[in-house]
Amino acid sequence: MSLTTDINAYWKFDESSGDAIDMVSGRTLVNYGTATYVPAKINNGVNTDHSGKYLMSGTLTSFAGGQHMSLSFWYKPADPLTYWTIIRCSAADGKSQWQIESTVDPVGPGYDVTGLIFVTSETGLTTRNSETYRSILTSDTWHHIAVTYDGTQAAKSRVHIYVNGVDQIWSFKDAAYASIYTADSVLRVGNSNGVTAIFDELGYWSRTLTPTEVQQLYNGGNGIPWPLRIGTKGPFVTHYNE
Repeated sequence: MSLTTDINAYWKFDESSGDAIDMVSGRTLVNYGTATYVPAKINNGVNTDHSGKYLMSGTLTSFAGGQHMSLSFWYKPADPLTYWTIIRCSAADGKSQWQIESTVDPVGPGYDVTGLIFVTSETGLTTRNSETYRSILTSDTWHHIAVTYDGTQAAKSRVHIYVNGVDQIWSFKDAAYASIYTADSVLRVGNSNGVTAIFDELGYWSRTLTPTEVQQLYNGGNGIPWPLRIGTKGPFVTHYNE
């Protein structure tokens, strides 16, 4: 199966200014607060700031929801050891769908968290289920992050978070919902109170990527540029297999 099978959107963030354009169907992430584009993992990436520099889409039709999804991106945080919203997907009606966060705060019995939280909502209401993973992220260092979700699996096996190709050890898991609230969506990279970080090569799939596919996207730490051909190496965009 090709890495582009069932891919809904892919933002390279290779712009030099302005909005970011999706390579799959031209969906735009609008640049709020003048987030800048800087040299990144593969060509350029976008630098968000918790002071109010972030990217946000308009309404994305048939983008998120259901029993399968995957997310992949390169991430270089300025301060990973703080609670921040990294990427958030909410319904156009304002209800929750999913988001990925970083945290070091204890948030309940059984938590031992320094790492990432992936939060899902089945009903779109404020009730959410969290998947918390211990994964030490270092500042000013590139990390490849992938999240896969399969609502058909057992409740505590539905979500996997990978950092640099490795499935992370979870420190506490709620029983993840069997589906994610389905509605037209609004995607935010960073937020008005989100993370200060550089993002690159953000992809979203309506299927569950396999561990092998996550490894292919990580590519030994090199990443691979769009159009995600196996054997392609970033950042020099040299194609070994056509």
